[in-house]
Amino acid sequence: MAVSIMLVYGLRLPRIVRKRFDEHMEPKFRSIGSLIVTPSVALLERARRLFSSSNIPTGIAPTAAVLENLFAVVCCCEAKIPLVIKGPPGCSKTLSFTIAADNMKGPGSSRPFYQLLHQISTFRYQCSVYSTDKEIESVYDAAERRQTLFAESAGSGRTFDRSVVFLDEGGLPIEARNAMKVIHYKLDNPVVSSVIMTNRMLDAAKSNRALLVVRDNSADDESELLPLARGIFGIAAEDNVEDRRGSTFLSNTSALKKTETILRSIALAFRGVNKLPVVAGSGLVFQRRDYIHLLRHLYRHTRQGHSNVIEGDALMHSLQRHLSGLPIDSFKVIARHFFQAVNSGLAEAGFVELKVPEVKSTLEVIKDSLSERIDENENPNVSSFRYIMIIDPTSNETAISLLRNHVFDSSAASRVKICALGDFEKDRDEIAHIEVISQVKNAMAEGHTAILINSDPIQTSFYDVFNRHFSVEYVRAERETEDPANLLDSSFNLDTVEKQSVQYTAKLAVGSVSRSCVVHRDFKVIVHVPAANLDRALDPFLDRFEKYRISLEEVFHDEVKRFSVSTADIHAPGSQTESVNVFQLVADGCLDMIEKMHTEKSIGSLLCGISPQESVYSLLLQGLQRSVKLGADSPLIPPALQVHRPLSTHQSPGLLSENERLSHAIIE
Repeated sequence: MAVSIMLVYGLRLPRIVRKRFDEHMEPKFRSIGSLIVTPSVALLERARRLFSSSNIPTGIAPTAAVLENLFAVVCCCEAKIPLVIKGPPGCSKTLSFTIAADNMKGPGSSRPFYQLLHQISTFRYQCSVYSTDKEIESVYDAAERRQTLFAESAGSGRTFDRSVVFLDEGGLPIEARNAMKVIHYKLDNPVVSSVIMTNRMLDAAKSNRALLVVRDNSADDESELLPLARGIFGIAAEDNVEDRRGSTFLSNTSALKKTETILRSIALAFRGVNKLPVVAGSGLVFQRRDYIHLLRHLYRHTRQGHSNVIEGDALMHSLQRHLSGLPIDSFKVIARHFFQAVNSGLAEAGFVELKVPEVKSTLEVIKDSLSERIDENENPNVSSFRYIMIIDPTSNETAISLLRNHVFDSSAASRVKICALGDFEKDRDEIAHIEVISQVKNAMAEGHTAILINSDPIQTSFYDVFNRHFSVEYVRAERETEDPANLLDSSFNLDTVEKQSVQYTAKLAVGSVSRSCVVHRDFKVIVHVPAANLDRALDPFLDRFEKYRISLEEVFHDEVKRFSVSTADIHAPGSQTESVNVFQLVADGCLDMIEKMHTEKSIGSLLCGISPQESVYSLLLQGLQRSVKLGADSPLIPPALQVHRPLSTHQSPGLLSENERLSHAIIE
């Protein structure tokens, strides 16, 4: 009874209200002599038993979110009760359903408990702003037809099969289109099970027709962050090692204690990262999914380095991969915040502090990200890397040019596909959107890198892909060519030549149609977002990516280190004697000239259309690349194109405007 009360009434309450709900119910349970005094305790105990009876992917911790979501999904799918799970990104909504679907195999399940339950057949639908009622109804019709076949094949006996409709991102369809209204009858008269995931609360007409689970926005909840870290590193809650990967990682007590200390400090630092001034005013908010991928990458980087403990290099690289997206100076503040927390915790525990390494250039980190791929036996749904978002501080897609010139070499250029929507009227219709979506679909199948530009209208079509919610399928590969001599061997079995290959698929919404599409293991996505549009981006979209900000200034400072000529011998008398790179000296001089002549003296009217930082660094970057390429001993600056009106023979210098006198002075 306590579990039923919690499922129906307690899980739809926010966490703070659940505490009052338990306080209200406790005396009532005590009055009837119940050993379990609150509904929350009753549900949590059963959920833990279910979790321990399930096959759980490596690195998944039994947090309250996972336990409650998984328990609700299994109960509702088995009892054919409609279920809605509402929560922020990264609270294990889709993960819990995936775990349930992988375990609910009926009599064929590897776990004894699940052999008593139905085998579910999932009908997934990726909702988008273009979803229609007919498309959603067609998904239910297909699931109901399958359920009818299950019943007919079972005859008069019990069927162990159950069709389940899974609607992901159920809050995306536009309410004015009434796309989701068609499910009202399906929820009231369930022929199949329904599971709906959403980031926002659905209207009462839908929420009241289903069992509702509400998850708070608890990205900084201390009770959740540390268990997540322990689970990813395979550390059991009893301070014992439970490394399901079967290695000796963290096999000694000292390494375990040091790792525990570092993970606890990282969790503490993450709780305060969004309160840092450089983050609070940036338009970015680091969410739970950023934290999870930070830890996954840290674990993978540590293991690949064949180390038993977390090192400073691994922590810095993981921070740059998953807590970036800000200017380099702002990121250094974030890195300092984390290293101070970690080193403070290590010092208190009596361990040597981590060495703080140098911050890598953004382009170098992007290259590292693009070079990663899913391992042969790795679960793509819990991999350590995400796709990439490029935050461009300019309004003319300068970051894309920098990527093409500094990240992709000539051999990789042919595998990069630019998929862009224009701003013209014809680019806003559904046909234009479908064409670009098809380009991305082809890149997915071929393992190319797709760069999405101005993709706001079609981003909801790729939520399943961006979130790396892949289904794993095994397909029969072609027979390998064998030595003909083997065919004469009586012990040779032709069936052993057959091979199976792993194929990944993900739901792609093309217009109002949602279909499974093949995703190559080498496929990568780079989404271009102007910094000016960052405030309009939704958190569920932002936290699906590794975020990087690329600017001309940062690239210039990285590239200028390669030019060896300095100005140590050309300083003016009385100036500092330290060596300064000549290109940096020219850049400082140009910016100073623009500030004094264009901004201060001419009130911004001298140099028409100039953007000081972008214009200066763009010009010098061209000269720098040319100088390095030709091995020049002195800077080779591209010549300026000078367009000016000569003085009229009848016009005296005294009649010239101030701007004209400045222009002629510059030209001379």
